Amino acid sequence: MASGRLVKRLLWVYSIFAPYLIVASLSTQFLNNIASDWMYYILDPNLRARLEDFQRKARALGPAKDLAKTDCGNIIMEAASEAFQLQDVNSVFLWTSRSWDEDQPTGETGRAPAWELAMDLDPLRTTRGYHIHTMQILDRREQSFSVPLLSKDKVPLRTASFHAFWELAKKKAAANGEIASFRESYTGARELAIELEQTLDSEIKRLR
Repeated sequence: MASGRLVKRLLWVYSIFAPYLIVASLSTQFLNNIASDWMYYILDPNLRARLEDFQRKARALGPAKDLAKTDCGNIIMEAASEAFQLQDVNSVFLWTSRSWDEDQPTGETGRAPAWELAMDLDPLRTTRGYHIHTMQILDRREQSFSVPLLSKDKVPLRTASFHAFWELAKKKAAANGEIASFRESYTGARELAIELEQTLDSEIKRLR
């Protein structure tokens, strides 16, 4: 009976932690709440210590993420200014739509690819059915310079120009200490998250 209750409680802990552990979530509200429940303390002390170590690392990632994204935003503006020979660049957006017209300067949603640069991800990734079709660069006077990336028929445009811009941004990001430190910390936290998820899963199976 005691073993059955323990399995049930471990399953409860697993169900709370697993969705976050596998992606090393940067949102730590669940970390603040989980330890307030008495069932958390039925875990093996060593396992609980590892979970709490993960909590500390995940919390530290929040400020580091903010610093890295700020630096990436600045780098993106610098790279756009250099790659497209523009002055006083103030913001850069990638515009996403399901459909669009030729030479359309904006779209349904726009975002700066700071997170993609921080994590060294593909800046043109998007959800199924949507396409990034325009890069918009604004200067401090709100004047706009648009770089079409896809035709209305979804044929890639200005590929070499965009590639040169993004490679320049990546080079600058690789030389930035804050970004390099965040990437290393994020990778370490994610690896620990996956390890802990697997440990919890193994413990549950062992006790069944």
